[in-house]
Amino acid sequence: MSLMELATEKLVVEKQGGKRTGPFKGTYDPSKHQILILEEKAGVDDGDVIVRELDGGRSERFVVEEAEFQKSPFDRIPSFHQLKVRKETRPPMSKPNAGQTINIHSAGGVQIGDNNTQNIVAAVQQLSAAIEASSASEAEKTEAKGLLQEIVEHPVFTALLGAAAGSVMNS
Repeated sequence: MSLMELATEKLVVEKQGGKRTGPFKGTYDPSKHQILILEEKAGVDDGDVIVRELDGGRSERFVVEEAEFQKSPFDRIPSFHQLKVRKETRPPMSKPNAGQTINIHSAGGVQIGDNNTQNIVAAVQQLSAAIEASSASEAEKTEAKGLLQEIVEHPVFTALLGAAAGSVMNS
């Protein structure tokens, strides 16, 4: 049986810019984390994605960690791309926030917020009050509150906790 007859996989190369070529014939060996594409024109580079077509319209995606092209000196043996790959993982899809209507009657102490931002805001306000109530000198209190202000206004902090957290020190 020839190498081309063993190449039963349909493989598509997705370049880093999104351009797709193929399908090409090849093989996949999960034990070696290796894909062989038996066509010279595939032009695979490190960082490209190989899409392996499966039955039922499904597919698997593999990121190329190391691409080597092997030029065959013989006519009967095709040139091929030998690829060390890892299966691409995608972050779990987040559920869209569906519009909800909540009616509350005669309730006290109710908190409604997105990802408990209100708890964070309350904690920062308590920390600010604790600094003010401490026995530290005015200069130390001013410095501590300034550092706290820098933290809550930091772009990473506000991106994670929302604009309300970033403006807490101004209230």
